Amino acid sequence: MANSIDLSETQKHPRQRFIEDLEAQILGWQEKLSCEVILCIDANDDLSKSYKGLSVLVDACQLINIHPDNVNTPTYSEGQNKIDHIFGTRGIARAMTQNGITGYATGIPSDHRGLFIDLFRSELFEKMNPLQSTVQRVLKCSNIERVSKYKMGLISRATQSQLLRRLKHLESMDDPAQIKTDLEQIDKEWTEMRLEAEEACGKRFNQTLWSFKLVQAGRILQCWKCQWHITKKRWKITRAFEELAIELGMPSTRVFISVSIIRKRIRKAEADLKAIKENA
Repeated sequence: MANSIDLSETQKHPRQRFIEDLEAQILGWQEKLSCEVILCIDANDDLSKSYKGLSVLVDACQLINIHPDNVNTPTYSEGQNKIDHIFGTRGIARAMTQNGITGYATGIPSDHRGLFIDLFRSELFEKMNPLQSTVQRVLKCSNIERVSKYKMGLISRATQSQLLRRLKHLESMDDPAQIKTDLEQIDKEWTEMRLEAEEACGKRFNQTLWSFKLVQAGRILQCWKCQWHITKKRWKITRAFEELAIELGMPSTRVFISVSIIRKRIRKAEADLKAIKENA
């Protein structure tokens, strides 16, 4: 007996199938992973006139138009409507501080305008661990020899454990529970391989053990250097820098500090950092 074919699916317009597939993907992220979603899309569709297309997806996924339509700002050079959009879930909408739109061919040559949004980091990534400062890292991109040694060591370990073959084998398995168990084991081994490859590259550049005082001293030095650029070179004061200054108990970024004083503070911060390294 010939396999039956769902003609309703094959006869659907490609645009409708795209919208349905995208809707299913977004709902999957939301329901299975509890993800916050940002959808940036060149939809070729004016939302106010989209009765069966984009507006259906937005409603089904409970997305918010976080870059509201402006009838006076078409986003396509040969059109009269806004056909580019940014949508997001409620968490994204709460974290957004402002939005904007660029001119045509600003930055990247294009016949579309660019849309952008600014997000409040601490609101969006409240529990995210900060990146390690450079003084804590064994590997640095500027040390090509050490990075090459790390990569070759990692490739060698992955080859010996037949990592790629084992991952490929998982594609043919049908038991979800066993697949999960095997993936967790592979992930554990992969983490161990990376740590071993990193340790094989040698000790840290500064030969200094990690400590809270060391990290704080490095951040204070970094903050004073940023303050020098803000005062001397007129750099823009970012929200991230303001938050760091407050956290470290440093003077307000809105208070003028002379360049000479900042230089003295930089020298003191460098001396403090050096002393902590020597006494570690």
